[in-house]
Amino acid sequence: MKLYEFNQLEKDARFHALWERGVVVGERGGVDCRFHLYQVDGFYVELGYNYVVNRLISITPFDNIDMLNPYLVQIDVKTFIEQIQK
Repeated sequence: MKLYEFNQLEKDARFHALWERGVVVGERGGVDCRFHLYQVDGFYVELGYNYVVNRLISITPFDNIDMLNPYLVQIDVKTFIEQIQK
């Protein structure tokens, strides 16, 4: 699936595509709101969820890697390098 195809889907079909094809690759946020990052084929989808009101607040598909920056701080580069060197 391509990003433009995902963007053309209705809301329910987007969730189905995430369920069937998406892989969780990150999470960020605070107590009230959390953002979950999924990789779907060659692009990413960020879901924003407000746990206080139990409601989805955003669904943001993108392929611009600059938008991954908030998630990159979660990656433990030292552990990654150690695993590669084994």
